[in-house]
Amino acid sequence: MNARQLDEAKVLDKRVHDWMLQALMAERQRLIQREHQWLMFSAAERYLKVLQEAPGWLEQVPQHRLASYLGVTDVALSRIRRRLKTGH
Repeated sequence: MNARQLDEAKVLDKRVHDWMLQALMAERQRLIQREHQWLMFSAAERYLKVLQEAPGWLEQVPQHRLASYLGVTDVALSRIRRRLKTGH
């Protein structure tokens, strides 16, 4: 659906409007949590959180994309992984 069709649907059916509002509120909450993580956690802590919450990402997401998501370079992510493996 394009934006015009969504606008028409939400006018015709209150359930569509309510669903869109709930989806927007959920996305806003996700973005607030992500911003909190960026401000409060180190890159290594953010990496560990991804491992805990979405361990399958390591096989599915290329390292450069994961690094970007964490806000670090590929090299920094490699260093974080190496430090965590060796325990230093």
